[in-house]
Amino acid sequence: MSDDIPSEFSGFIYEPSKEQEVVSIFFRILPHLDLPICIEEVRGEFPDCLAWIKSNGGYERLNIEFEIFSRNFLEHDHDEKECDLIVCWKDDWPECSVETLELKKELKDLEKELILKDEAKYKSQVWSKRDFLQKVDENYPEIFDLQEKIYRTLESRESVNIRTGKGSNPTYHFRIPSTDHKANLGIYANGRTWIGFKKLSDEGKRNLASALRNKLDINIDSEKDWTKGPHIGEDITKENIDKFLSIVSHSEGI
Repeated sequence: MSDDIPSEFSGFIYEPSKEQEVVSIFFRILPHLDLPICIEEVRGEFPDCLAWIKSNGGYERLNIEFEIFSRNFLEHDHDEKECDLIVCWKDDWPECSVETLELKKELKDLEKELILKDEAKYKSQVWSKRDFLQKVDENYPEIFDLQEKIYRTLESRESVNIRTGKGSNPTYHFRIPSTDHKANLGIYANGRTWIGFKKLSDEGKRNLASALRNKLDINIDSEKDWTKGPHIGEDITKENIDKFLSIVSHSEGI
């Protein structure tokens, strides 16, 4: 690897395959962009970055979200009204209503040699059911049976809309029906999950949090738009998986 790096090069070897790398590239080239902003906070919840942009002699709030692909914003079920700028590596969502800054294009316009190779270290792809479960079987065989049962059960429910994930990390996500709105729940190959509450009513949030707490002894923060969900293999086990599937697939009236 080191033999491939020119002695005078200082930058990124590969194109970004993680949001953290998009953040790093953005701040690396920010001084060269026509974007007069001050950063207040970079955080681990939506929106990723709270900033201020110079306007009419003062400053206005600027909410920034970082993504590998701009369409990930849509797949993550973020609210376009709560974001002022999407900073991404590649813009693949032309109909997006949010202003988008495509870093790949900006680097080309700036003629900066910041990235050595025109490829990502970890290849991004759309994760079909077969590809997702194959990665689980290869890397996390101890939870393969649980993952397969969850996918198969959710797939069989007409009320659940499964959406394939896109990126370097094997994932998929699906809608959790509720009485009047829907939540979004994502599952990764390693068993980590997340729950998006943006389209879930306050009552729906409370009902879902209550069901997970009372029936599975799992506590989630229903006050946040996004929260860490139960971990497959730790919180979700062979003993309680049927109860979990009943809760998330709405058969218990959530």
